[in-house]
Amino acid sequence: MGYNNMFPNPRIRMATYWTLLTRGKEDMIKSVEVVDHVISDHLTIQFELQNQKSPPETKSVTFRKLKSVNKDTLKNDMKTRLASVATSGSANDAVSIYNATLRDVINNHAPMYTKDVIVRPIAPRYGDEIQEARRKRRRCERHWRKTKFEIDRQLYKEQRDLVADKINEARQNYYKKKSTKSKSMLATRKSCLR
Repeated sequence: MGYNNMFPNPRIRMATYWTLLTRGKEDMIKSVEVVDHVISDHLTIQFELQNQKSPPETKSVTFRKLKSVNKDTLKNDMKTRLASVATSGSANDAVSIYNATLRDVINNHAPMYTKDVIVRPIAPRYGDEIQEARRKRRRCERHWRKTKFEIDRQLYKEQRDLVADKINEARQNYYKKKSTKSKSMLATRKSCLR
């Protein structure tokens, strides 16, 4: 393993040697400076590190806020706009005019929004079973908040506890396997802290 000393002439004063070691194949230090503050007999080494973390991956999502649409005004607007659609001509022309009119009405009441969302990778310890249990938990919570019934609240709490148990069990199994596979317990601890 090769190391680079960031100081070309490490001997600065009398018997003091300055070293700042980095791995040979990495170029992570931008600039190095030795500063004398004259407060004491010590000098300060200042350096800037490059940010090695790449920006997160994003994707564009388009959506409409259909829940905020006033249904009565939408219904009235559709009646007035569709009443003016002529039924004469071919069926294909009538369908295309009908679709264009509906698209305009929907765009007026609920325009399309585009949002950039960070794509987060799923942890390797989570499987399809946990994802499905989490979806069911969200479904139960939405139903409970909509109905406000005590039985729905109890169903939601049971599903919430089930998901927490599955996640804990999956986490324990994942780290048990990881610790038995690796030769060093220190390597496993380091990977858990990242």
